[in-house]
Amino acid sequence: MDNPKNELRPWRNIIFYKRKIDREIDREIDKEIEKDKPEKKFEPMIPPEKSYFRIGEVSEITGVPAYVLRFWETEFTKIKPKRASSGQRMYRKSDVELVFKIKRLLHEKKYTIQGAKQFLLSESAECRRGDKASATVMEEIRSELVAIRQLLD
Repeated sequence: MDNPKNELRPWRNIIFYKRKIDREIDREIDKEIEKDKPEKKFEPMIPPEKSYFRIGEVSEITGVPAYVLRFWETEFTKIKPKRASSGQRMYRKSDVELVFKIKRLLHEKKYTIQGAKQFLLSESAECRRGDKASATVMEEIRSELVAIRQLLD
């Protein structure tokens, strides 16, 4: 009646659960390692000699399919390629850089489209605030230079 296989079964369960716990611990360690890795800085490779790019070229440069670029044009109003006389979309370098930024926000940072829109809007608002601050600083510098000039005259 005593079957040696039955006696080993409790050990199987213990071994099974130990392995399961080990896998969970490994996953947690991998997550911690991923958090500690520095963020990858990807520099876009935009040809410097060209000022306008067709949609196929932008697709190759950025790795974003052309139909996604067309969709992003409707979602992100900052992407506004000019149209050639033939109707072909012609993207400027600033448009290509913006496509890279949107791709990074959506794919690497895992933003939603709405979240990426809000991020870009807040970023442009910060730039405008920075422009106002720099304008006041420039005005102060200008007035001080005028005062110095008057002292020298």
